[in-house]
Amino acid sequence: MSQTPPPIPEQKGYWRILYHQMLLAMQDGAFMRFNGYTVPNRTFQYRSLGDFKKLLDWVKDQADIEDGIAPYRGRTYAGQKGRG
Repeated sequence: MSQTPPPIPEQKGYWRILYHQMLLAMQDGAFMRFNGYTVPNRTFQYRSLGDFKKLLDWVKDQADIEDGIAPYRGRTYAGQKGRG
């Protein structure tokens, strides 16, 4: 399993570092050589490319939350027969 290094001062935290490591591993095919990642107090494992992609999306969401980027949520509106 790949260990994440301590955060670099210009980077926000562990999730962003892990996200960039996963992107690099996907580019050079290294994600197939190991089957998991570890951040402090958490270990993630995957068995296939599909599992890896789901994990990558989840890690990106965690990194965005950590960096203060609010996740996009679609807005819903009341129908035509609202209060009346």
